[in-house]
This record gives sequence, C-alpha cells and structure tokens, in this order.
Amino acid sequence: MSMDQRLTEAAQIRDIGERLRQAARAGDIDALHALIREDTRVLERVDENEDMLMVMWLIDVDGSLVRVKGKGGFTPLHHAAENGNLSILRECFKGYPESIKDVTFQGDTALHIAVKKHQKDAFEFLLMDWLRSSSFEDADFWEGELLNWKNKEGKTVLHIATSEHRWKIDISPSGSSDIEIEVEVFDVEIISG
Repeated sequence: MSMDQRLTEAAQIRDIGERLRQAARAGDIDALHALIREDTRVLERVDENEDMLMVMWLIDVDGSLVRVKGKGGFTPLHHAAENGNLSILRECFKGYPESIKDVTFQGDTALHIAVKKHQKDAFEFLLMDWLRSSSFEDADFWEGELLNWKNKEGKTVLHIATSEHRWKIDISPSGSSDIEIEVEVFDVEIISG
C-alpha cells in the first residue's frame, strides 16, 4: 500500500470515527446503524485507535449494533472473528449474545470465519466462552446447531477445519456438555468418542 493510500485510509477512519462520536453524543441510534452498515469494521477501527470505552459505550447504548449487516452480510462480530479481535468479541457477547446466530450472505457464522482465517483464539472464545456460557433462549440447541451449520458451500466448521489441514479437532462426550472440542493449529485429526 502506497503512502498516499495509507493517508487516505487514515483520513477516512478519522472521519468515520468523528461521525461515530457525533452520532453517539447525540444519541442518534439510526445514524449509528447507518455508520455500521457503511463500514462494519467501525467498532474494530475505534478499538484499533485504543478507544475501547467508546465501543463499550456504543454496545451498552444499543446492543443490536453488533447485528447490523454491511457488505457481504458481515457484522462487526464477523469482522472481529476474522481478525481475532477478542476485545470486540467480548463486548459483542456482553451486548447481544444472540448475535452468535448471525450469518453472512454466504451462510458463514462467526465460527466459520474464525476457522477460515485461522483465528484459533477467536474460535475458542466463540465456542467455549460464548456458546457454552450463554444464557439466551435455546443456547444449548444453538451450540449444536452452529457447529453443524452448513454455509452455502455446504461446509460446516469442522469441514472447513479439516480441509484446511491446519487444525486438530478432538470431539468427544464430556460430563458438562455433549461436545468437547480441542483446537490445535497445523494438524488435522477428528476423533469421535
């Protein structure tokens, strides 16, 4: 990326950040939704600029902001999973736990995206911390549903993990849940228990 491109991008980020702050100060929820539709990475960009308090406040004001879809049906949650941004993932979880059910226009869940982008920590957070500790309605049902969810290519999270040849996933029954998954990068092995 050239210096001019980086300067242009920095100016755009600063502009959207300022528009975000103005909408937040005014309490204009519609403007906040419009900004996220314009750039679903806006919460990450704010976080990258070390303004996590702003992200926390925005999600606290309206948790549904994490479900606003932009280009390709991506939400801020999908982008956070794609980039392994655990701080944004945690805020999305606190603000709107049901957002884990959201899919892109390609039918990918945040779990699919984390695996495709080799974001082990994000995948583990989404599965172990988010799904296993969620108290939203039918959370147990959704744990199995999301692990078995097929995107438009007909692939589940496990299909993607094994086709990438970079993940080791052990599936076995456990006392506290029906499914236990251990993820290790760079090896593929599926064991049914």
